[in-house]
Amino acid sequence: MFEVISIIGVVLFVIFVVASVWINVFLIKKLMYFNENVSGINNSIDQYVKHLESVYELPLFYGDDNLRELLDHSKQLREELYGFKETYRE
Repeated sequence: MFEVISIIGVVLFVIFVVASVWINVFLIKKLMYFNENVSGINNSIDQYVKHLESVYELPLFYGDDNLRELLDHSKQLREELYGFKETYRE
């Protein structure tokens, strides 16, 4: 009787270990995918901010309050995303 219980315990332990390894691999893959996408979003926001700055510097739009607010908001969004990424890395 003790042997049967021991065998069942070992089988359950092995199943638990295999399931834990599988779940960890799955989560690490998801985490890496998420990290790559956050980097892509950061790059897109950087390009957008640079483009917006170049438009704002044009003589036709220089000093436009709406563009200035949009530029400020874009920079704030970029900083929040960088902060999120740094928190995520830790």
